Amino acid sequence: MLSICLREPGIYAACDGEKTLGLCRFEAEEEVTVVQALSLSSDDAELLDGLLRAVLFYGLRQGRGHYRLEEEAISPCRRLLQALGIPEQGEVEKLPRHCREGE
Repeated sequence: MLSICLREPGIYAACDGEKTLGLCRFEAEEEVTVVQALSLSSDDAELLDGLLRAVLFYGLRQGRGHYRLEEEAISPCRRLLQALGIPEQGEVEKLPRHCREGE
């Protein structure tokens, strides 16, 4: 069963049982959640969308309404981020509501 949760401070993980499918490393900078790195075990747009949203909404609950993706996070996932319509920075509440890939 897929789960996405805070593994340790600054790292969210997407797992299927014991298998790690993706990681997202992030930090807080004042009112901004900065995504420092993203890694996925496959080119799965829905997994990326879920992992990234979990991190950004965690930040939102902590009072950080804005986000920024660092180049290290964007590089391995650029095509998927573009397909999903997720900008490199912005307001969490203005993210597209659904994955666009495959529409």
